[in-house]
Amino acid sequence: MRKNLKTDLRDHLFYNFGMICGQSYFPKNSNKSSRMVELWLGLFSCLIRTAFGALLISYMSQTIFIPPFQDLNSLLDETTYDILTLNGSLPYYLFDQKIFSIYEKASRLKRYIVMNSIEEMYKTICLSEKLYALYESEDVKMARGIYFCRLNPVGFSLFSSWIISGLSLNFKYKRSIDIGLLRLYEVGIMDLLKYRWIKSKSKEKELIKISEPIILEQIYLILLIFGDIIVM
Repeated sequence: MRKNLKTDLRDHLFYNFGMICGQSYFPKNSNKSSRMVELWLGLFSCLIRTAFGALLISYMSQTIFIPPFQDLNSLLDETTYDILTLNGSLPYYLFDQKIFSIYEKASRLKRYIVMNSIEEMYKTICLSEKLYALYESEDVKMARGIYFCRLNPVGFSLFSSWIISGLSLNFKYKRSIDIGLLRLYEVGIMDLLKYRWIKSKSKEKELIKISEPIILEQIYLILLIFGDIIVM
């Protein structure tokens, strides 16, 4: 007498898919071995859901910094940031003389503030709840080495200029100094000194937690065991 099976391959696949999703149902009249299979399937599916759920929460809670502007035009038109400059600095001269129309626009909108000291400027931007953007030369900032809080460089350079040091033509040892500086540049010692004493000390490090995706090599063993249990 031929017996018809109550379940087929389609039911088997749908059951295991439901088990992985945590929405399965197992009949009460199943035997002990079937209940063992159900237990192990539930444990492995719970482990997989927990791993991917933790990764999803990590992605949702991860924060990244998106620059709010790229230049002075976007700063004035699209944000409420005020610009801070140091009295007597080159940025102060650009705003004071209104070299370009954008500088005149910043002064007309009263979005340009002059600070009398570097300490006052840094404390204002770091401790105030208002939004400020610091307009300062990168080389000057690195040379000072002052750190109050992390400041993120935003957008493109607003201006560029030469930084040179000069000696009198009548200085007795001018030629020796020039030759010595050239030799230091040729062998790379000058670049090494600048990196060692200026650039390496001016880096504002920030710990950023970046979530890495789960790759197959990390879970292949779980999937193999899970597949063996399904075949059993």
